Amino acid sequence: HLSKEWRDELNAAGFAVPAGHSPIIPVILGDAKRTTNFAQKLKEVGIRVSAIRPPTVPAGTGRLRVSLRRGLTSAHLEKFIKAMKEVSK
Repeated sequence: HLSKEWRDELNAAGFAVPAGHSPIIPVILGDAKRTTNFAQKLKEVGIRVSAIRPPTVPAGTGRLRVSLRRGLTSAHLEKFIKAMKEVSK
């Protein structure tokens, strides 16, 4: 349930997230520099995600690796979406 909720909300917020059921959610950002910037800015507000860039993934498909865990609440999701939108400005 948690994976679907987070994927749905990220997609609704305009982020490219593939369908799936895994608790590991890739948020596709494309450019490696943009991906690194997102991860750094999120870290600055207390959100830790991994920036996955080439050569680990094909060029142009940089992504954040969001790992869900038990205990995450709607408030965590709201904070994450808000932070993602702020960084994307």
